[in-house]
Amino acid sequence: MTVKKRKKKTKKFRSLLKKEKWLIVAIFVAVLFSAVKLLEQQHYNFNTTTEKLPQLISPSETIIWSGNDPALSHKIGRETPDGGWTSTEGSFGYMTLGPHANLSKGAYKVSFELKIDGIVNGSYPIATIDMTWKNGQPFVSESLYGKDFENGEYKNLNIYFVSGEVMEDVEFRIYHSSGKENLTLRGIVLSSGKTKWAANDPELKHKVGREGPGDSWTSGDGGLGYMISSGPHISMAPGIYLVSYTFVIDGREVVDESKHVATIEFSRDSGLVFLTGELNGLDMKVDPSKPVVYKSIINKITAKNPLNNVEFKLFYPNSSVNVVLRDIILSIQ
Repeated sequence: MTVKKRKKKTKKFRSLLKKEKWLIVAIFVAVLFSAVKLLEQQHYNFNTTTEKLPQLISPSETIIWSGNDPALSHKIGRETPDGGWTSTEGSFGYMTLGPHANLSKGAYKVSFELKIDGIVNGSYPIATIDMTWKNGQPFVSESLYGKDFENGEYKNLNIYFVSGEVMEDVEFRIYHSSGKENLTLRGIVLSSGKTKWAANDPELKHKVGREGPGDSWTSGDGGLGYMISSGPHISMAPGIYLVSYTFVIDGREVVDESKHVATIEFSRDSGLVFLTGELNGLDMKVDPSKPVVYKSIINKITAKNPLNNVEFKLFYPNSSVNVVLRDIILSIQ
């Protein structure tokens, strides 16, 4: 091989090497960019920060706090690698407090995403999730037991409430009472809650009757008793509320105006009745010559203090009249 040819080949090799270097640099930049994007996505999913809360949160908004969110404070425990917060075994106390939010009128759902490590007895008390407002005033509290958890798996444990006025300085707290297992919070989600329940909604329980057309519930031939026996277990802040039961008398029956057709009950705190009212034939009167139309029976609730674990019940006392309930609607004045 001549010197001239050797020089030509060396020059070509150097040119190719130069191109390969640029190719390597381009691949490295692309990989680095993908890694940054992945980290950003992980940060968004697991380390959502809400240091700057909206001045007034609306029920239509969804706000997410990760367990290690700066808006939350802690008395015990430590941060987890995925952005959560865990109370270490052997410690008990408030593992989460905050975020001191202000909420406008409306219906809300609070989901605590929690898990425990290890197997515990179903009746064993683990922790308490609660909600306070106005500088620590109690509003709603739920005790959690072993049966509420699945070993090693995260589970959403929820609180439902409605507010008839602006709620200031709201905190969602977790108190680890047992201290015998690791309790881990991945995050807290505040989102819109329900103000309407179809009669066959799973949150409403029944002792008599059967499911009817269009998500209704009919007394049918189920005998006497509670068509709605419990639910939906919500908490109500001070305010004025209207609760509407939408009924119809099935079969185009003409009912004696004085006949007792149904009883509506409102209870709180595990069954304590605080308001009741009877419906008679006059309330449910229908015109046989016209199409059957659902009627709304509206009840007013004035809550001067918070009402916890509120249930909207319906008792059916008369097997000669077929009552059909379509839905229950809660509105805020």
